[in-house]
Amino acid sequence: MKTLDELLYYCEEPEPVGAVLLTGECGCGKTYLIDNELKEAGGYCQCNNT
Repeated sequence: MKTLDELLYYCEEPEPVGAVLLTGECGCGKTYLIDNELKEAGGYCQCNNT
């Protein structure tokens, strides 16, 4: 399953358990994936950037 598909699946869960952790080197596109591709695909999740 692609990362975007996995995020959409997680966002659609009525009561998700756990969390999704995106890892990768600085500049690889983690924030871009959330800010652009996930929103365009219709996904909404509350993000906790700590």
